Order: sequence, then structure tokens, then C-alpha cells
Amino acid sequence: MANDPRKPLYGELHVDATDLVDDTVDLEERARLGMRRAQPGYDLAEGEVVANHPTLGERAGITTLTVEELVASTMRIARINERLHAARKLVEILEESEAFHDDKRQRLIYGIADSVETQARARGDHELLAKYERTRAYRSAIGKKAARTRQRNQENLVDAPADTQAE
Repeated sequence: MANDPRKPLYGELHVDATDLVDDTVDLEERARLGMRRAQPGYDLAEGEVVANHPTLGERAGITTLTVEELVASTMRIARINERLHAARKLVEILEESEAFHDDKRQRLIYGIADSVETQARARGDHELLAKYERTRAYRSAIGKKAARTRQRNQENLVDAPADTQAE
């Protein structure tokens, strides 16, 4: 069902995981290193354990508690995965939206700086340039950095020994 935050569709903007609070874990940084993940065939192995437990579990040394924990973990993973796919899509949508709007405001601020310079030049208005100095400097910062990098690269090329320039 669409717009059900507890069972969100891929791409919805609301994901509610509050009912998973008892199943979630916030691990320390790098704590996932070395953790094992399900491999192909896991479902078959778990099914075999569950199916054989009533008749062979005790003989195999497998407690009922162990099998119950196994099944409960699988159920928790399924519930988490219901939200995880939609949450990943939500993160993607939010990141792309942020990039879109940041690009828009960058283009606007560059246009504003261009407009200020055009109007100031047309009117000989030095006050206008002074009042928008930071805006104009911001717009020009990337170009100035690129020019410094080009100059530094050119100087490094000139300073390099002749035998390394051919490489």
C-alpha cells in the first residue's frame, strides 16, 4: 500500500522504522569488519536446520533456543530489509535533491556576481563593486585556484630534469 511508512514503497519520502527500535543496533566505527554475511545457499541451510530440528536436533547437539534465535534473526532481517530498500532510495533522493538545489544556488550566485559587475562597469559604480566584493570573490575563487594550479604545474614542468619531461 502506498504511503504506509511501515511498509514503504521504493522511492517514497517517508520511512518509519520506530517499530524496529528493539531490533536495531548502532555499532562502533569499524565494528562490522570481520562480520559474516549470508552467502548463496543460506536459505537452504537454515531450512534444513529448522526441518531436521524436531527429530535430529537433540542428537546433533542443537538446542531449541538456538533454532528459535536463528529463526528470530531471519525474521528481524526481513523486517529491517522491508525498510532498508526504501530508506536507501530515500537517501539517494535526498542527496540528489541537495545536489540539484546546490547547483541552482551556485548558478544564481554566479549570475548575481556577473550582473553586479556588468551594472557597475556600465555605470562606473565602484561602490556597487565594493558592496558585492565577497560575492564576486566567491564566484572567482574556483577560476583563481585553477589558474594557480596551472601555473604551479607549468613551473614544475620547467623545473623538472630534461630526462623526466619526455616520460
